[in-house]
Amino acid sequence: MSIIKKNISEKGIAVVTVLGVCFVLLGLGTVLVMDSYAQMRRASKYNSDTEALILAESGVQRAIYELEDDLSWTGTSEDLGNGSYMVQVINNNLTGSTSTGTDPVIPANSIWLRSTGTVGGKFRKTVEVALTYQIISCAAMSNARMQIAGDFIFELNAIPGFEGKLHSNYNNSTDPNNIAFDIPGDPNLLVSGATFSTPGNVPTDVTNKISLAGGAVANSPAKNMPEVVYTDVKPATTVELDAKVPSIAQFKGELKNDGGILKAYCDTPLGPMWIPLNNMFGDFTPDGMTWDGATGTIKITGDRKYSHSCDPNDSLIFTDINIQVDPNANTGLFTDGNLEAHNMYLNAPFFTLASNGNITFDNTKFQIKEPVNDRGVAIFSGKDFIINTPSSPPSGGNLFRGVIYVKNGKFVLDNKCSALSADNSIKMEGLILVQNGDPNTHDGIILKNSGGNNNFKLSITYNPHLARVLNNSNSGDIQLQPVFWRIVH
Repeated sequence: MSIIKKNISEKGIAVVTVLGVCFVLLGLGTVLVMDSYAQMRRASKYNSDTEALILAESGVQRAIYELEDDLSWTGTSEDLGNGSYMVQVINNNLTGSTSTGTDPVIPANSIWLRSTGTVGGKFRKTVEVALTYQIISCAAMSNARMQIAGDFIFELNAIPGFEGKLHSNYNNSTDPNNIAFDIPGDPNLLVSGATFSTPGNVPTDVTNKISLAGGAVANSPAKNMPEVVYTDVKPATTVELDAKVPSIAQFKGELKNDGGILKAYCDTPLGPMWIPLNNMFGDFTPDGMTWDGATGTIKITGDRKYSHSCDPNDSLIFTDINIQVDPNANTGLFTDGNLEAHNMYLNAPFFTLASNGNITFDNTKFQIKEPVNDRGVAIFSGKDFIINTPSSPPSGGNLFRGVIYVKNGKFVLDNKCSALSADNSIKMEGLILVQNGDPNTHDGIILKNSGGNNNFKLSITYNPHLARVLNNSNSGDIQLQPVFWRIVH
């Protein structure tokens, strides 16, 4: 009997032990299952969030595609994969100035996008992106040859976020001297990180000079250049320079400073003669202009565009005359023929200068300092654009900020100043574009120093934002790129 009781007691303990172990295992299994489900939910949410973010980014890419074709595009939505995206243009600021009173503040020439990706109706991710555009990706571009000639300091760089680049499309197999870039002499090249690109030929010694200076020569396909003509640049409404001159006299296109008196060369019943614009019969100086005889300066204070209508072979000539534009004046000068400036100081913060023929700045200094966050200054030359600086530079050096467009000729910048001061410099920010170059020599851009002082410094800074002056006449695609990206939620 005792043996039977002992066996029953041991069996009961075993059953209790087994049941205890089963309950423990069941609890552990329940915890593991619950944890697995939680892990699956987290993984599913992460997967859905990631998919929603990818959809939001897809909306941004769709917007870039659409806006590069049509800058007035405002947004769209689309079902894609397991969800959808909705993308909107929140602020399209292509007016040429930083927007105010908006959140966020949009830089000039930028587009603000908001794109939301949705998966399963409840998983959402929203991104906001600032896009900026480039019409031209180079500080200077020419369909003809480029040359940096002489001993001086040449600096090529770009505003933050971009790279300094020069590009020549020249590649003429019929030219025995088929060279896209040439650097005769021994200039001090400050081109670290910059690129010289072309589909054409670059001599080995030129490649070595650029490489030793930290730059690079790249074989690159030809790049498209916006087609611009004089009529694209000239406004529909202008004020003729001779608008107030009596009909008895005919202005022949020449103005000069004669001992502090502003005179115009005219045909009259008595024959050709120089006539003071302010004389006993009245003041015939164009509206919006005043003459300061003490400094020999035409001061422009009004928002007027001035023009000289003439035969394409005739010229508008300024001699010993300075031009000073009020910082608040939106003005410009346009001539159907050639434009010549001899011994001039052009101080124009906000100015457009266009000629259907050649432009010649002879012994001319310039400071065209565009107001910050405002429209770019443009110089358009239908043929050659030649700049010869004077022996005496302005304080701060010669400055230009904007776009230079040369249609059917070459751009030549020749520094003739030999001063030892830091003012012996030229700073150019924006774009230099040469469409066709010289038909005889195949020259497009020539930068040189004839002043004899190898400490002369020429700085060219790429600023794609200033290309907005080409917007109205640009027939090519605009290149958009994100410059700021954030996940909102």
